[in-house]
Amino acid sequence: VASDYIRMMRTIVPHSWLVIGGVCYNSVTTVPLLDIPLDDRIVYNFHCYEPFLFTHQGAYWVEHMPLGFRVAYPLSIEEYRNTVHRLNLSKDLAGAIFREGIGETGEAFFEDIFRPAIRKAEQDRIPLYCGEYGVIDQAPAEDSLRWLRDITSVLNKYSIGRALWSYKNMDFGLNEAHYDPIRAEMAKLL
Repeated sequence: VASDYIRMMRTIVPHSWLVIGGVCYNSVTTVPLLDIPLDDRIVYNFHCYEPFLFTHQGAYWVEHMPLGFRVAYPLSIEEYRNTVHRLNLSKDLAGAIFREGIGETGEAFFEDIFRPAIRKAEQDRIPLYCGEYGVIDQAPAEDSLRWLRDITSVLNKYSIGRALWSYKNMDFGLNEAHYDPIRAEMAKLL
């Protein structure tokens, strides 16, 4: 339980800010499950790699993800769902595209999946932080730029702090040749 962690950490770092995330790899959908904070030096953290099918296409470390698989962004939610069925992937692997109340991709998609976390943060008067987000370097560069524009717009709209994963290497790096045609535009968004 987060409150047990906070109590323990306060014995070591009584005045530091603590970054607390939910379960399922800090999924944004689990922020509402967090305990009410014990003090005012807490930040709610989440990661966002949605739609997962796009951001992790061809990821060699994701079990059952076809290595040669490629998909565009944006597609309709129905097209992403049909792709999951066609590839016989699990709904867990597919991510938020199967959640109730999710609209079409684009800014509205991120608004929909962030809304419960934003409400929780506002209710608890806690800052919200996206500690990881990004797109694998296997995705088409122009589609990655469109995705980055959409998510950045919503993060900015709600004053959500953020850290793009990852600057260098690790399959999400921005300095690889793959991003040469769009790097300047990406940098403006960051």
